[in-house]
Amino acid sequence: MDHTAGTVLYAISAPRSATGITLVALGDSSSKATAKRYTAPDGNKLKRKAWSTKVRDKRLHIQSFDGLGFGENAIWVTVSVPKKPELAKTYEVAVTRAETLGSDPTLTSLRLTESSLSPAFSSDTKSYAADVPYRVTDLGISVQRKEAGTAIQVSGTGSDGTGLEVSDLTVSGLAVGRNVIEVLATAEDASRTENYTVAVVRQAPSKETKLRDLSLEEGAAGFFGLDIATGGGILRPAFGPETTSYEASVPAEVTAVKMAILTQTIAKLRQSGRAADGTALAVRSTDLTFERMQLGDITVRDLRRRIVTFAGLQTGRNTIEIEVTAEDGVTTGTYVVTVARGDTP
Repeated sequence: MDHTAGTVLYAISAPRSATGITLVALGDSSSKATAKRYTAPDGNKLKRKAWSTKVRDKRLHIQSFDGLGFGENAIWVTVSVPKKPELAKTYEVAVTRAETLGSDPTLTSLRLTESSLSPAFSSDTKSYAADVPYRVTDLGISVQRKEAGTAIQVSGTGSDGTGLEVSDLTVSGLAVGRNVIEVLATAEDASRTENYTVAVVRQAPSKETKLRDLSLEEGAAGFFGLDIATGGGILRPAFGPETTSYEASVPAEVTAVKMAILTQTIAKLRQSGRAADGTALAVRSTDLTFERMQLGDITVRDLRRRIVTFAGLQTGRNTIEIEVTAEDGVTTGTYVVTVARGDTP
């Protein structure tokens, strides 16, 4: 049961096998939670345990109720702030425990953490396909049951025919190629089963070594405790993934450049630089990664934006090299940027 702002009445259906329920509430750091009522259908009180713990600037209240009777069990929990009594709210939760064992193992939802199903899930469709990128070796599965007492068992076979490891509805050890995952739903009374199969294709590692973007940026850069002014500038020619050689110019007073590098599904990115006299440039970098980014209607995965500062530019032509290693760990490519400092063309 998830809380919705403004809602104070909730109804929960529990299977016959459920004898208890735990409610969790998150409130202000000084808040308190009390149970005003917690009765079974026969009018007797449920067994209650309660505790709370501080989580950052909030307080987490946990209340466990045992001894659920068949039918509707009434639980009223009030969350209050001692110094602000007007903020107190009472939540009414009706927990209906089924009197008979469930007999329908149908699932109403089946989802994967790293991919979507094809076709879209339908309770009547039992076979699905999904693709995941090479980086994904573990796949989480979430299901919703038509009846709460339905038991779920997950098993899997890798593309090499060996069994996949399964723990808490997470399948681990996906191999490159076609992996088959089976989700077996068994009714609470064991009278019926439903078997859902997902063929998950893990892509082979990419051989791509092209950058997504490359540019020079303005602004100071922190370098060994110092703020160094960097020069911006424009790459010549304009960046294109297929173009691997560029030039740029900075004025004589600039001794450092800051470069933004955007990559996708790249195993390794290595950058180095040589000043006009052949000595090494000092290099410092920071990374920002995005497992997924929404660009309009397109979802882009596995992006990394690296900001690199090259310090120690000398008058003349300074050379920067960016070596890219593809996801396969073998294929490489190199981009070269020649930065002319001062009057040198």
